[in-house]
Amino acid sequence: MKTVMRVIAVACLLLGLAGCGTTAKEMRAKSLSERSDIFSGAKTGDAIPEGYAVLTIRTEIKLPAEGLKVRQAGKNDGYPFLLNIGGQAVLWQAEGIMEKKPAYDKDGGISRDPEAGEGLRYTMEKRVQLRSGSHSVFFGLPEDDCFVEREITLGEGEEAVLEYRPVYRQKTRPIRVRSFLKGVRDWEVFFKGARIH
Repeated sequence: MKTVMRVIAVACLLLGLAGCGTTAKEMRAKSLSERSDIFSGAKTGDAIPEGYAVLTIRTEIKLPAEGLKVRQAGKNDGYPFLLNIGGQAVLWQAEGIMEKKPAYDKDGGISRDPEAGEGLRYTMEKRVQLRSGSHSVFFGLPEDDCFVEREITLGEGEEAVLEYRPVYRQKTRPIRVRSFLKGVRDWEVFFKGARIH
């Protein structure tokens, strides 16, 4: 029985490691540009050329300040976000702002707000111009190997918003609650205000 349990434990560990490796491999592949003609920066108020659309990409996450200091070895270079649309990749940096939210609610109980506590908030918003039609959009955090890929369709002359909302991992003590202190587990993706799967 013990031998069977050991085999199962080793198999689970190897599957877990394979998943991490696959994620890191995918992130590395998507960080390389195969093309450079898919999208370009767009300024607010500029006319949209014929055959094109404008997409605003937006996200906001909170990260523990201590972990960030370790990862960046004291540098204040910001936090990287990776975007790849149809084979064209870009790495955008966002600067963090220290934020402290109460860890307890007004009744004295532990807050269930996943962003309760002290950490760094990163806000990223970019506008890009790209041809109208269907596009595969890959978005991720290279430092955490956390990404999501979705298909979107833009009409000619359209302006739309693609928003990424973090789903934080759970901590189990003293209560089971999602917390930014555990990092980002997944993303909820909203396109034109509606959640897409």
